[in-house]
Amino acid sequence: MKASLFSDIFVLVALLIGMYACKVSSHFVVTATEKTNHGLTCWTCPEMYSNQECNDWAPDIPCPQNKTTCATIHRFNTSSKVSIKVTKSCVFPLDCDKSVVGCITREGSTECTSCCTESYCNKHIPTDDRSASQLTSNSISSAPSLPRNSGLYLTLIVYCLSLLICI
Repeated sequence: MKASLFSDIFVLVALLIGMYACKVSSHFVVTATEKTNHGLTCWTCPEMYSNQECNDWAPDIPCPQNKTTCATIHRFNTSSKVSIKVTKSCVFPLDCDKSVVGCITREGSTECTSCCTESYCNKHIPTDDRSASQLTSNSISSAPSLPRNSGLYLTLIVYCLSLLICI
């Protein structure tokens, strides 16, 4: 019974991780069947080491039709201010409302998020709460959304529960 339950939970965790990976990759790729929003083009790049590297890499491709917001996530060393990761993408408006704009500091690094709604508006990166707010368009809604990293937290909870069941 325990082995069967464990394998069911393992499959669930694998599916959740796969769904998260698909969500992440969908921010950077426009498939041939996806209609584009010809009114918006964002700087887009997956996890680059600097803003310059990101902008140099970014393809000039319009955002998919329903992804009407440009998001920028900048992680950097809190003390040295050296960039660790820059990610830019086209996102759904609910993925980038005012609740995710700003900076969070933990374990020696700071992660700042900004959102905007005009073409190429995410050229620059946020480096503190003030710049994250300044780089964010006034048209970004303050509608309620899931907390940041909620998918990761759910995966961790399921994993921890599976460990408890198997003990």
